[in-house]
Amino acid sequence: KPSVDVFDLEDNIAIYMEEEFSVVVEDDSEKLIAQAIFSLYENCGNGDFTLSRQFIENVTKAAQEKKGKAVVQTEGELDEDSDDEEMDTSTSDNAAQSANVAQEYAGDFLFGAPAGQEKKVSSGPPPRQLGEAAPDAPQPEVDDDGFAPVSTKKGRR
Repeated sequence: KPSVDVFDLEDNIAIYMEEEFSVVVEDDSEKLIAQAIFSLYENCGNGDFTLSRQFIENVTKAAQEKKGKAVVQTEGELDEDSDDEEMDTSTSDNAAQSANVAQEYAGDFLFGAPAGQEKKVSSGPPPRQLGEAAPDAPQPEVDDDGFAPVSTKKGRR
């Protein structure tokens, strides 16, 4: 039996969104996300990966459809110094990249590699889990007089 139920997961998602992104979720989307995550967890725990594969297919399709559709709409006249004139095309690239990351992640073993197979080595620290406190910033070293040394930036003019 899982240690977290859907309702706890909803609460954790709402709290995480507010703490990390300063966003208050008012459209009950945290309930939909929690239900999706929980059903994925239960299905994958029982060895049924069809729902997770379906999620990956949907994300891949959405990224491919979005890639070709860069639309800029303007209403009225733009000022000469307006930044709206510059179109950002990186969103379609980001969607395709996130789809590739999701597909790579879904290809990994959920609960570790079976005996005899090596696990892929991650190049960075593990991601922070939901509800886990943010890592503390390193404290500056204080000398005997109570002063912290200030590092100088090289290349200043």
